[in-house]
Amino acid sequence: MYLNKFIFLFLISSQINAMDFTIWKTQNKKYEVFYSKEFDVYLSSECYQKKCKAIDFLNVLKTMQLKKEDDLTSKNPGSPICHQLNGKIVIARNERNSEVAFCEAADGSLVELSGLAK
Repeated sequence: MYLNKFIFLFLISSQINAMDFTIWKTQNKKYEVFYSKEFDVYLSSECYQKKCKAIDFLNVLKTMQLKKEDDLTSKNPGSPICHQLNGKIVIARNERNSEVAFCEAADGSLVELSGLAK
């Protein structure tokens, strides 16, 4: 009986602590990303256990004012924000060939482009 409870608790805790990482690829590079509940956005795996520039981007957004010349009518409203933060837009595909745009920071970390416009 105790063994069954232990196994049940172990399975529950391992599912809670498991992080779902996915791979996105460009022609030249692979990126591993995860969904951050804290920021409600996809971030690169480097941001999971340590500070990264992509998280700095999200924190800066709280106080950032867009320049007047930055128009939010582009296909992705995160694009001008990424440029203003000196990021680089990266288009990647997953194994299902779905496409997503990320903003790459100087340290190589990623934040989902649409997450910058939230």
